[in-house]
Amino acid sequence: MGKTIKRSVKIVATASGATRRSLRLHAGKLTPMVAKSVDIVSSIKCRGLQVSSSNKVKKMSLSRAFETRYEAKGYTTLIGVDEAGRGPLAGPVVVAACHVPINVTIAGIDDSKKILEPQREKLFELLTNHPSVTYAVHVNSAQRIDEINILQATLESMTKSVNEVAERLQQTDKTFVLVDGNKLPTTLELPAEAVVKGDSKVFSIAAASIIAKVTRDRLMREYDKQYPQYGLAQHKGYPTNAHVTAIAKHGACAIHRMTFAPLKAKEVPKAKSLKKRVT
Repeated sequence: MGKTIKRSVKIVATASGATRRSLRLHAGKLTPMVAKSVDIVSSIKCRGLQVSSSNKVKKMSLSRAFETRYEAKGYTTLIGVDEAGRGPLAGPVVVAACHVPINVTIAGIDDSKKILEPQREKLFELLTNHPSVTYAVHVNSAQRIDEINILQATLESMTKSVNEVAERLQQTDKTFVLVDGNKLPTTLELPAEAVVKGDSKVFSIAAASIIAKVTRDRLMREYDKQYPQYGLAQHKGYPTNAHVTAIAKHGACAIHRMTFAPLKAKEVPKAKSLKKRVT
């Protein structure tokens, strides 16, 4: 992409394994000097229902009872939405929107925070490779967060990821969106409900939470290779003592959120790496 900062990049993966692998490869190489926001979209068309339960993951899954209420009201398509990375000092906020048909069961789906990393990785693969699952991910960078604030960046990503899933499902008149938290994007055109602690109550939101969390963790591990002095692979950008100490020692880099305390303090220097352009 050269030295030009692109504001938006879209990566689309279809059902082919090669393309999905390409998606993950590209996602791992994203840097803030290349893109301010990124859509990582996967649309997997239904080729018949398959239940995946043989993998060694947590066997219990959230009930679909919450979602069946909306089916009873005539909605045939439910999209769950969740984010990862609102609280860190560094890195992007990542939002996933996910549709899993009610009659599809994937063992182990729960709030991503309740699942160990190895299990999350396995569930991520189950979800993103399942022939009946449609999902989209939108990534908003630290720069975008600083421009419009973390809440607006999150809501913006929610709208974009939901719109992508709805467009690919082509059933917008019978679609309902369930969003984790207590706020809905004002730009969302579909009927929706905010569900407090939805990632521990609603199957589709929990599925989205896993996709968002694993996507962000993978990005942060790649950023750790670029900025090894901060230990990003360990804390994923959250304000741990080790991270704050590293910022005090090395200054802030290109993926730090400069509007977040303590980074917004004027005495925090910027690391030399911030001046470098990634080509």
